[in-house]
Amino acid sequence: MPFLGLDFVSLPGYHLLVLDFQPSIELERQFKKEWLDKLLKIKNNFYHQFPFNQEMSQEFSKFFSPALIWMKLPKQTESDYLISNQLFDVFKEYFNLYFDVLYKTKKVDEDLKSEIVKGQNFYLRFRKDKDPARPMLNTLFGSDFTETLLNDILFKFE
Repeated sequence: MPFLGLDFVSLPGYHLLVLDFQPSIELERQFKKEWLDKLLKIKNNFYHQFPFNQEMSQEFSKFFSPALIWMKLPKQTESDYLISNQLFDVFKEYFNLYFDVLYKTKKVDEDLKSEIVKGQNFYLRFRKDKDPARPMLNTLFGSDFTETLLNDILFKFE
């Protein structure tokens, strides 16, 4: 299973929104075509109604699928309406599809399992080291709390 990437964060100047099934290994090895087709349909329907053209850095984009919905919206009434009405429906579609896929997923062989775990640990290590929220968290809560949060709670791995 890919990670279910759901981030809806309100920051002082904007809302950061992420919806995705994040692969931890090569996309074709972790995704069934039917999952990706369903996700792309959800994404394309949403972006057809609300076109956004925002770029994510190459460094981070490698951890997301082609079905990623990613936006930075200014804190405005229009953004709040979009989040509460249209984006919440898309969130429910992603969430429901994820659980549908989760319940249908079969156990994988040990080699693939090992590859997936390595990929997950690579992602967790990357996020622990380069989490873009670190400066904001340091400002709000101090570096000791931030490092404990990142290392022992959010991105802990074996």
